[in-house]
Amino acid sequence: MNELLERAPVDQWKSYLRAQVVSRSAERLSKPFRDNQFEFDKQISGNTAQKPRWKTAVADVNTAMGEAMGELYVQEAFDPAAKDRAQQLVRHVLDALKVRIENVDWMSPETKQKALDKWSELVPKIGYPDTWRDWSGLQISRGDYFGNLAAADKFNHAYDLAKIGKTSDRTQWAMTPQTVNAYYNPSDNTINFPAAILQAPFFDPNADDALNFGGIGSVIGHEATHGFDDQGSQFDGKGNNVNWWTPADSEQFAARTEKLVDQFDGYTPIPGRPDLHVNGNLTLGENIADLGGVNASYDALKAALDSDPGAAEEKIDGYTPGQRFFLNYARVWREKTRDEAMITQLGSDPHAPSDLRVNGVVPNVPGFGESFDCPPGSPLVHE
Repeated sequence: MNELLERAPVDQWKSYLRAQVVSRSAERLSKPFRDNQFEFDKQISGNTAQKPRWKTAVADVNTAMGEAMGELYVQEAFDPAAKDRAQQLVRHVLDALKVRIENVDWMSPETKQKALDKWSELVPKIGYPDTWRDWSGLQISRGDYFGNLAAADKFNHAYDLAKIGKTSDRTQWAMTPQTVNAYYNPSDNTINFPAAILQAPFFDPNADDALNFGGIGSVIGHEATHGFDDQGSQFDGKGNNVNWWTPADSEQFAARTEKLVDQFDGYTPIPGRPDLHVNGNLTLGENIADLGGVNASYDALKAALDSDPGAAEEKIDGYTPGQRFFLNYARVWREKTRDEAMITQLGSDPHAPSDLRVNGVVPNVPGFGESFDCPPGSPLVHE
């Protein structure tokens, strides 16, 4: 960048920056701009058709005023009973995670206590913010699509800048209620589950525990485990970027995670392209979270079944609770991806391909082999 600032003529910089402004604004402009942008996008995504204009418009409003739309979504589509049940599941999975931390046999008492301290300060947020954001001051008008979105960009930028120098607010969300996703924030040690993910197949308040622990339970465990993965472990319970590991424990952690790196480095997910591998280092944090999440949630299911021995033997649709757990875990990751998009993902996405978030994870989970009575040497059961 510094070299280009000195070497490239000013007119080239003007042309480049002008092109960037047009490219970033293309979806907000007239059809020729959108068509041109799509021709570029489809080369890296494999998409064959543009979204209908109304979907683009809704997506733009969702980006510009997401929490305002979220307030309407919660009023219309979110059952308060789902929040109560989800809070119970969070508690069960977090309790199971605590037990797993306590039982780690390679970690020193000093580091383990710091890990438990961090666990105790973890804050779960379910559904939507306690206080909705105030949108007064954002000026919009009918008939000015581009101008309205530009005004929202400026308004939201000022909103973010105003946080500088102020104490962090752990009640604020970085994701809207209508987003089917979840996240862990290392800078405030919170796990966040928007309202929209609290629906099937991830979660059904009327379903049996096995399905819910396999779905949303694994997501809960995934996000909580992020607090202790290769990146989250660099922050303490208050969100400070400090090292709370002893050198010996750090070495032990690195040696164990390297096995997961090697495992995923060996996957070639695109048929006919043995040269394209998953990047085990790039995906390490998510792979750790997937593995820890499934283990913690499965432990939570077993604890729930232990309190009701009859339920442990009960089959639904011919499947045991353990089998239903893993079947639903697999179901939430069903997805189709074009080869062009997969190539882009392998080079840039910290998540492994969806099928490997199942078939690359369950071989490392003892409960999977136990649930399906897999004999030694089975492809999906690692020693």
